Amino acid sequence: MISKKINHLNNRFINFYFMTKGKIRSTNKPFVENITKETLVRQEISENNQIKLPTKRRRTNNNQQQLPDLAINSKSEKSLKSKKKIIKSKPLKINDSRGILKATKKITKNIKDEKLLHIIKTFGKTEINLDLLPKIPDYSQLNIFSWNVNGIRAIVKKGNIEEFIEKEKPDILCLNETKIDKETLEKIKLNQFFYKSGYASYWNCSKEKKGYSGVAILTKFKPLSVKYGLDIEEHNLEGRALTVEYPNFLIVAVYVPNSGDGCKRLDYRVKKWDIALREYLIKLKQIKDVILCGDMNVAHNEIDLRHPKSNEGCACFTMEERSSFTDHLNSGFIDTFRHLYPTTVKYSYFCQRISTCIEKNVGWRLDYFIINKEGLNRLVDSEISTQYRGSDHTPIKLIWKTC
Repeated sequence: MISKKINHLNNRFINFYFMTKGKIRSTNKPFVENITKETLVRQEISENNQIKLPTKRRRTNNNQQQLPDLAINSKSEKSLKSKKKIIKSKPLKINDSRGILKATKKITKNIKDEKLLHIIKTFGKTEINLDLLPKIPDYSQLNIFSWNVNGIRAIVKKGNIEEFIEKEKPDILCLNETKIDKETLEKIKLNQFFYKSGYASYWNCSKEKKGYSGVAILTKFKPLSVKYGLDIEEHNLEGRALTVEYPNFLIVAVYVPNSGDGCKRLDYRVKKWDIALREYLIKLKQIKDVILCGDMNVAHNEIDLRHPKSNEGCACFTMEERSSFTDHLNSGFIDTFRHLYPTTVKYSYFCQRISTCIEKNVGWRLDYFIINKEGLNRLVDSEISTQYRGSDHTPIKLIWKTC
């Protein structure tokens, strides 16, 4: 009698199981242990018919979900990996500071790239007509700037040069260390970009290395002529000099070679390049008044750098470089800033590797406006504009009478 009841209960359980398709949610132990021989037969039949039977489940606390005791196979591993990928692509949490920093860097990079892309799309089809540029008006003053930008692409992406042009409105802007080659210049349409702001731009790029040296002149007024380099071809491979002629003066933008680590290029700079530049300037001043501007890569006197004693013999402060600069001045030229402000301590270069240099005013005066003595009556002012950032150099300014 008792055995009949047990068989009856087992049959009821199996029927109940097939009706619910194995979805047993009880927190008690499964009844698989109590299944009889008849049940095993039914089990084999179900396997042949490809009906899933219950798997053994772990006992958990009442407040937790039951998890199947699974052996992770290759398919489940792939699914877990895909889940991880999905989690990474989800929006960042507010407290995920590391992830936010990474995302910010990516966004900033995209914005920078979009800046150059914007220049190409917006100004790419602009036709440059130099005949539309006005002539320099008589009896006026010009605001002429020179700036070592340490890479034109970087300063354009950051927007520093646009901000500078908008505030200062230079009549002529000379750029040093542009670090751009002709192919890239044409590709990103920088000529068109500056033309839209009212400037014709002339570029002397390095022929030897890409992304190295280079000078440029942006002008609001139509020049009479433009000369690329000096008179000696040997010194014109690195794109270090550019001359623009106007009716009653010439402006020469230069980026003088640095002597480098260990002063490896000191002999070339002092014995060849400086001499070629000096002879070129003497020749020009016999024709018209001359303005020489740019990064001269020399602190002429001890007042022109913060720590003269500890930098004696270093590049930009060797006796050879300082004497060569003196030879420039003795050839009939004037350092305009030092002529007007003989005791003023002000610098145009600050090392970017030391963040406190600008705050503590630890720098060098490496950038100059130099004019011939005959043009001294046209000099109004010479300044160093330390308020502008974007490069390790600051812009310098010359206010010049047109006649």
